[in-house]
Amino acid sequence: NVVDRTVCPRSHRDFYSESLAYMPHCYQTNSFRDLYQELLDESKLPRRSSHGLKDGVVVFCTFNRLGRITPDVFATWIRILQRVPNSVVWLYRHPTFAVLRLLREARVQGMDTRRFVFSGPIMPKVEHLKRLSLADLYLDTLIYNGHTTGSDALWAGVPMVTLQGDTFPSRVGASLSRAVGMPEMITSSLQEYEDKAVALGN
Repeated sequence: NVVDRTVCPRSHRDFYSESLAYMPHCYQTNSFRDLYQELLDESKLPRRSSHGLKDGVVVFCTFNRLGRITPDVFATWIRILQRVPNSVVWLYRHPTFAVLRLLREARVQGMDTRRFVFSGPIMPKVEHLKRLSLADLYLDTLIYNGHTTGSDALWAGVPMVTLQGDTFPSRVGASLSRAVGMPEMITSSLQEYEDKAVALGN
């Protein structure tokens, strides 16, 4: 198993039966710098209006599967929207029944459902990364962080707020953040996570 000292600190070693190969920075070894040079050319990036987003609005996003959104993190996102009035949360539209459940819960919590924007899959990969660049801040999920989705956001130039947990899947966001030199984006509680997102959004 390929790991690093964030996703698998030495104190977690006894929980694994397989051999571990420690990477020096991050267990994920990927780079789009040479593959997708278009991301560095602002003239080739889309406009927000082409993806249902308004100019002048703070766009929080996550493109994780909606099943990773737990009640506590969704309630936190609602509070973030309340504290950053001119903002929306941009999500991946999959699966459809989860979209309906999230919107229903938003209404229950008194939030205007127009504060949530949904987008479907887009190909090729570079087009997905281009649209990601339209967001201002990536809000990580907690129990199972963004793995590929987290690194996609960072490669698209979107900073990520994450909460470091106790398991491999809940520590990936912290690993990615440290690897790109942004350890200040790692939080240790939901309140800290909320406050950091609000501070960056305002």
